[in-house]
Amino acid sequence: GEMLTTVDHIDVIVPRGGKSLIKRISAESRVPLFKHLEGLCHTYVDRDADLEMARAITVNAKMRRTGICGATETLLIDKTCASTHLKPIVDDLIAAGCEVRGDDASRALDDRLAPATEDDWTTEYLDAVISVRQVDGVDAAMMIHPSSVNLVTMPCVCLAELEVVYHGEAAHAAAMPERGVNALDALVAAYQAVAALRQHIRPTERIHGIITDGGQAPNIVPERAEGRFYVRAANADELAVLKQRVEACFRAGATATGAELELRWGAADYLDIRFNDPLAAAFQRNAESLGREFFPIEKLPASLQGSTDMGNVSHRVPSIHPMLASAPLHCTIHNAEFEKWAGSEMGDSAALDGAKALAMTAIDYLADPDLRERARGIFEAGA
Repeated sequence: GEMLTTVDHIDVIVPRGGKSLIKRISAESRVPLFKHLEGLCHTYVDRDADLEMARAITVNAKMRRTGICGATETLLIDKTCASTHLKPIVDDLIAAGCEVRGDDASRALDDRLAPATEDDWTTEYLDAVISVRQVDGVDAAMMIHPSSVNLVTMPCVCLAELEVVYHGEAAHAAAMPERGVNALDALVAAYQAVAALRQHIRPTERIHGIITDGGQAPNIVPERAEGRFYVRAANADELAVLKQRVEACFRAGATATGAELELRWGAADYLDIRFNDPLAAAFQRNAESLGREFFPIEKLPASLQGSTDMGNVSHRVPSIHPMLASAPLHCTIHNAEFEKWAGSEMGDSAALDGAKALAMTAIDYLADPDLRERARGIFEAGA
């Protein structure tokens, strides 16, 4: 409570929490506030969604912590998969102790749902309650990412996640090392093989990883070693080839040492972004009207790249993923200096401009049939 009146030492407070906390702080604070109102988060189940993944994600998004502003309040499910996906998801929610409300179409499929009212679609429950609504798919998608430069799209490549575990045989490293099979040696040999492979891959390809388990004691031959790796390439076809070459490195480590290899690729690869020029141009115009100047994407070095699951979304619907400067040009993302800038006035400005420009672009899309047609046309032409 004392912080709320410390005007000589605190410039601004950014409260995070439920409505009751925000209400109290708003009433008592003498320090300027950045505050949120309703935090309405939706989970969308696509027509092609994997059912088991949809079940796990929905329950986690709703029930992991129900009282936070990031918890899901509304489940949107594509009408074309509601008959197969709705009931199992509701089963899991009810089993987890969640009250489920639904529109008429959803209640027709599962009579355990209580009737949802119009107020439910705009309510932040902050409790074990969720509303379910069927929708006619998604027309377009937009998101934004912080950067050190304003870009109309994120330079994006495909990414595959890989977990490797080697199983060896423990033995005393001094008394009887000959009886051991060194799992760490297998992983180190594979790591070195990957390092050698890097010399012979494309400029748009990347391989990087870490060792997460290298044994527990220096006098014991490690019976288990584990690592996590990322493999990146410009497109899905090139990624598939590179994954085979990387996998060969890890199999070589097992062959060289006699350890057994357990190799687990991620359930889905991250895809490259399919650039949608009409949507991106609309966003750029809106951001420029707020004073933003954009760096020409074609002048970026080819090595400047990242990966995102928004790439997968862009292969399903017209999408954009612009970036706005939250830090100066010299600052590299994902380090401590960038974190400081992101929490500064420059970072706040990027968040506000990004929210405004995305909202303005959404209004343009909904109000302009020509923009919708051009965005859909570009998307379908590249399919």
